[in-house]
Amino acid sequence: MPRGITLTEFEKGQILAFRDCGKSGNYISKELGRSRCLIQNFLKNPTKYGEKKRTGGPRLLSQREERAIIRYSSNSLLSCKEIKNICNVNVSPSTILRTIKRSPNIVRSKLLKAPCLKTVHNVARLDFSRNNMNRAWNLVR
Repeated sequence: MPRGITLTEFEKGQILAFRDCGKSGNYISKELGRSRCLIQNFLKNPTKYGEKKRTGGPRLLSQREERAIIRYSSNSLLSCKEIKNICNVNVSPSTILRTIKRSPNIVRSKLLKAPCLKTVHNVARLDFSRNNMNRAWNLVR
């Protein structure tokens, strides 16, 4: 649910003045045309009103550990478990993956499946390279 419009400095002053006069929260809300809940929340702690609340728990990894994870995952084929073991951190592989995804510089994606080369293909490639070893490739168009 979206937040409403925050109180202006003028409205804050009016609310405090009404409260000093002994007016109720219900009266103040009718006078200002604001919700009673907003007025009560402001009056609970006027100095903290409008500060953003921190959500979620603390980070499990320090900035140094996050940098190390990003460094090892950059341009590598390592799995999250391998990165976890290399960096010696005590977090789950999903935390490693979230750290990598949070980095704007790294785009991690799965490798596409490549067809397996069979012995027939290997022989054909070897024949081609033997037949064209002395060819001047800079003259070929």
